[in-house]
Amino acid sequence: MYTPGSLVCEDRWEFYDGEVPTPENLDVEVCGSDDLPTPAYFLSTGGLYLGRLITGDIGGSRGIKYSVNFIPSVCGMTLEIPKEGEQRFTSPGFGIGKLPQDLQCDITITGPKPPKLTFVSLDVPCEGGTSLKAYNGPSAESCLISNLCDGKDGDVITATGYVMFLRLSTGSGNYGAGFEVSAVEKEC
Repeated sequence: MYTPGSLVCEDRWEFYDGEVPTPENLDVEVCGSDDLPTPAYFLSTGGLYLGRLITGDIGGSRGIKYSVNFIPSVCGMTLEIPKEGEQRFTSPGFGIGKLPQDLQCDITITGPKPPKLTFVSLDVPCEGGTSLKAYNGPSAESCLISNLCDGKDGDVITATGYVMFLRLSTGSGNYGAGFEVSAVEKEC
């Protein structure tokens, strides 16, 4: 099993969760001759990343080629549905690969009327500790509306109050592509 900080190589890429390069913040380290799974992506706990390329003086190394895309995460956010409007959002990593491992992503949706969510795309299988649950209220202690894993594109859920809470949890497996949601006000 890989332990961050355990690689000894001439050229390497280090990726830190945060601004400070400490052993505790080191998420991944790749030698110049190694490959990351494609696509490889990481979630920051605070929205700040540090990438560091370290290269030695031995002439035989091939170096490292990389690109970085920053995708805003809705985890931990409260999304407001505009009056007579729509709020669209996706799970972390949606559109670039599989769901991140060992993730807990909480999203609160509010509006001037009860939220109605339509899952434009839904690929969250119930396996390996993965779940997607919707609650009728501001937290996971509220009444469960639906367990959405193993759902399908076009599934619709509606809150009875003005707040809905979603919790996406993943295990150590890498299952499903996640979801894309269209949130609107419930029609009276």
